[in-house]
Amino acid sequence: MRASIKKFLFDPPAGGSDRFLLLLILVVCAGIYAPAAWNGFTYDDRLYVMAQTPEGPNVMVQDLKPFSEYFKRPYGYPMSKYTRGFRPVTVYTFALTHNAFSQDSAAQGGGSDPAWPHHVLNILLHLLGVWLVYRMVAAFTGPGAPPLLAALVFGVHALRSDAVISIVGRGELLGFVFGASAILVHLRGLAGPTWRNWRIPLAALLLFLAFASKESAVVWAVFLPLYSLVVALRTDSEASILAVCRRQALAAFLVVGPPLLLFFLARNAMLLEYGRQFAVTYNANPLYHGDAGQRVLTGIVLLGYGLWKVLAPLGLSCDYGVYVFRIAESWTDPRFLGALAALLVVTAGGLAVFRRHPLLFASMAVFLGFAFLTSNIPVPIETIFGERLLYTPALGLSLAAAWAAGRIPRGGLRQGFWFAAALWCLVCGAQCVKRSFDWHDNETLYLADVETQPRSLFLNLQAASIRHRKGDRFGRERFMATARRLDPDAPAISIARGMFLLEERNLVEAEKCFRGALGSPLLDEADTQYLHHNLGILSLSLGRREEARQYFETAMTSRPATTVGRLARVALLWYAYEDNNVEAMNKLLDEGEKGLEGLDMQAEQKSTEATYAMFRGLIEYRQGRFKAAVNLLGRSLSILETKELNPERIPAVLAYVDALRKVGEAKSALAMVRGYLNSPRLPAEHRPKFEELLRALEQ
Repeated sequence: MRASIKKFLFDPPAGGSDRFLLLLILVVCAGIYAPAAWNGFTYDDRLYVMAQTPEGPNVMVQDLKPFSEYFKRPYGYPMSKYTRGFRPVTVYTFALTHNAFSQDSAAQGGGSDPAWPHHVLNILLHLLGVWLVYRMVAAFTGPGAPPLLAALVFGVHALRSDAVISIVGRGELLGFVFGASAILVHLRGLAGPTWRNWRIPLAALLLFLAFASKESAVVWAVFLPLYSLVVALRTDSEASILAVCRRQALAAFLVVGPPLLLFFLARNAMLLEYGRQFAVTYNANPLYHGDAGQRVLTGIVLLGYGLWKVLAPLGLSCDYGVYVFRIAESWTDPRFLGALAALLVVTAGGLAVFRRHPLLFASMAVFLGFAFLTSNIPVPIETIFGERLLYTPALGLSLAAAWAAGRIPRGGLRQGFWFAAALWCLVCGAQCVKRSFDWHDNETLYLADVETQPRSLFLNLQAASIRHRKGDRFGRERFMATARRLDPDAPAISIARGMFLLEERNLVEAEKCFRGALGSPLLDEADTQYLHHNLGILSLSLGRREEARQYFETAMTSRPATTVGRLARVALLWYAYEDNNVEAMNKLLDEGEKGLEGLDMQAEQKSTEATYAMFRGLIEYRQGRFKAAVNLLGRSLSILETKELNPERIPAVLAYVDALRKVGEAKSALAMVRGYLNSPRLPAEHRPKFEELLRALEQ
């Protein structure tokens, strides 16, 4: 058994030095990403990977469902209904990882949503990808420097840091690992009879798993037969292309056809139910809202930029967004012409050496083939540009480096090549280490990336918010000024400015900001709900009670399961309590509690459940059932009031103290009243009520 495993791991044959160097490369790649294992849920991870997200429970992750269930829902369900992503295998791994490690983490007091297992799995998948690259190149060149250099370039390429360090990058990792594995298994399968070869269905299964990991992996359906073709032409230089195609046609069809058909059928079934709700915000990708001409012209520019990033992965950023790339409007745009010229040179060069240097041709094919699908040219996607999208296209550089390592003659040119390759790998490796620390949390990431990508509206607003929380007014205004220069009319700027003014109690100016943003056609549903809730708070503070109630109702009904929706429900519960409308309170509580059924009781869910219990206690108090009120209010307030006094809950505290007095527990009531009166956080307007209770209890 051991001999068989060893043969599988190192076939084509590799000498002892190759094995040692490949192991060393894997250790280096693991080392540069090791700091990421201590990172938390950062950026998109917080919405798509966490079981308990800021927007509510992620039901596809928190409980492990039958595998088939993940094929029925879009990526991001239910946190974002505006999605058409189809990545069931990726989401299934999120759920598997969470459910395998959540209890261990909880037992150690770390909660039930640990991030480190997700990060470790991403790193291991990347290491597997490095090994697969060695195997793929060795199929061309045999063991030695070419496949080792290809593996090293693949492993330390800084452009891959986004996919490896961010947990949501697992779609890229799984798509590559399954796709590359399918190629290697398929190459083995070509050596035996097609109909009786077990490797044919295995390769087909691996290919289907690649497609179901991320939609862009569908390009492997083209690259797999193309790769096997160029490998065959290398081993049999006398054979014609037509003859090789005829020999491989049946095997290629059996490997590619069934998984491709199954993938499109499953994806189409999901889209029939959810695809009509799909939408992309203008800030994420303006090309989605433009015409086809703009999309093609700008897509060519993006392809050219991606080619440059593959060669020189500097100035990395988690976000690009709307203002980083100016939309190309004309065929005479110099950026378009320059990018088109570079892409034509790469394409023509690859085609010209198809027979003589097939590895160089494969380098061109893998970059253009995989990058084209996510360039927004064939179809507009969810983002205008993303570094993680180049995880697989950047394999082209590894193949080109392997070709050069085997072809450059000895002498000064060869020494120069190896020096440049070593320097490039060293710089990339250092960047990967830096990015592992940059991605530690959102605050660190945004402050680091806004310096390298100052034209990102999102990053400037996030940096301004961070500086505001730190009390750095100058830093906040610096980033806000940059955001205004990008687009003075962007609703996101008005929302951020309004929040700063609201916290500074400048209510009139804050209201102007919120109302100005509310009329923008570029608002998404989440921002609209957020604005309605904040306008409710403002209106209440300005004494416009009924207007505030309308804002809260709109905020709650638009997205009731989100954090903002729950806060709006609590505001409406206070309205109903003040109006002594028990029927309305019961209805709001019944709907809210139904939304909490089956949830892991994380901090926010525990707080929400306790809040609803508090209102149940207030109902009992209003109806004169004081003993039940004491039980409900006492239990809920012990959870809600453990950290600091919240003025919003003062009516519940007063009701609890009065209920204690009426059930004969005056001593406990007296101690509680004295404790609140001694608190410096007790608002002055509530102090007379507590003093009145104190006098009544002391009599």
